[in-house]
Amino acid sequence: MELKDTVQGMTSDDRKERIKAELQQLAIRINKAEKYLYSIKYEEMNANEYLMEKQLDAMKEYYGALRARAKLLQIDTDEADREVELLI
Repeated sequence: MELKDTVQGMTSDDRKERIKAELQQLAIRINKAEKYLYSIKYEEMNANEYLMEKQLDAMKEYYGALRARAKLLQIDTDEADREVELLI
């Protein structure tokens, strides 16, 4: 899945569809950031990459909170969970 595949959900009038699409977008971004950052040796990271690491941590925290809301609203999160390669 790519970000462009979530546009319809993000523009939906249905709140559950928007939350689902936001989860999917966030999962895609987390996955890409992790792959990039894990390809760099820690001691070779520059200032931008350290900030990316902080941003990634914040995205993971936000993903967890948004996923918990989705579960309360009985929104299927399986697709986003498959995209994000994390232990949730």
